[in-house]
This record gives sequence, C-alpha cells and structure tokens, in this order.
Amino acid sequence: AAKWWYGNLEYYVGWENAPSAPNGGKEKHLTDAEAWYNYLSGNSNTDGKGLAVLDKVLGQALDVDGSYGAQCYDLTAYYVQSISHFTPIAPGGASGLFADSPEQWTSHKWSIIKKPQYSDLKVGDVVNYQPGGQVDGWNTDGEFGHTAIIGKVLGNNQYMIYEQGGGQPVHTSTYHYNAGGVASIIRPPK
Repeated sequence: AAKWWYGNLEYYVGWENAPSAPNGGKEKHLTDAEAWYNYLSGNSNTDGKGLAVLDKVLGQALDVDGSYGAQCYDLTAYYVQSISHFTPIAPGGASGLFADSPEQWTSHKWSIIKKPQYSDLKVGDVVNYQPGGQVDGWNTDGEFGHTAIIGKVLGNNQYMIYEQGGGQPVHTSTYHYNAGGVASIIRPPK
C-alpha cells in the first residue's frame, strides 16, 4: 500500500489493486484524490480557472460517447465519470439528464435541484438548461437544451461554467444567471 498527502487529506492506496499502467494506475488515483480534495475542501481554484479535473481538458474536444462529435453532454459525462465512475444517460438531450432519468443520479448519491435559484449554485454542480432556454443573451438548442459544469459562483448573479459544443472545445464562459433558462442542477455526492 502507498500513502500520500494532498492538501490536508491523507490517502492510502493498495497498488496491487490499482489498474495496470495502460489504464493510468497511480496517476488515476492521484487525479481522483485531487478532484475529491478540491471538491470537498470547497477550494477548487487550482490554476485560476476552477475545477482541476476540468482545467486539464480545457481546449480539448471530448467525445465520450462517440456520437455526434464533441457535444455538451460529453463534457458532463467526462466530469461525472471522473468523480463518480458512472456514465449518465441523457434521453431526450441535455435537459433529459434529470427529467427522464433521475434514478441514475440518486442511485449514485447525486442530488437534483429542479428550477434552482442563483443562491442554490455551487462549484461542481452540473447545470442543465431548458430546451430553448435563455442563457445571458443566447438561447440553448430548442430540442436538446444544454449542459455544463459550474466552475465558480462569482457573486452579483454571475457564474462561470465549463462547457463545450457548437463546434467549440472545452472552454469556460461567464454568464449572468437567468433562472427561467435553467431546468436543474445536479450536485455531486458529499
């Protein structure tokens, strides 16, 4: 077994049970430990952007499901896999991440807040926008909506998200919150 510190938390890993080198082994455990430390400590600002697990993929086009290229869903799926080791399904598009399949989240100890207010937002939440919902001057896809991850809650009704889609790789955007455009937030387990 190995022991290491990340921040103020101590981690133990039995390397004999770790994945082999091609699957990441030690690096996978360190990445998971870092992601959990950042989430649990409430201090996920590792390089000025936000969540370390997502900072590492900024500028990349992620296509987790191998369908339709790099869509907004793929970033959310990557994030969820990174911290909870399950792949969410999105029947009916991004807005369907909660509406058509809440049990996939609750069975993994995630919590769902429908029609959240700005005061409900927390770093690390998955945010799901209504189909055609307004997001600070633009509207989401009228059929599928949009999904992203909250990287920072900035105050004054502003927040920063990690998103991709529409031909853009993973990037951050800052918006003013419009509650009418948001269907839900889905919060990782504590």
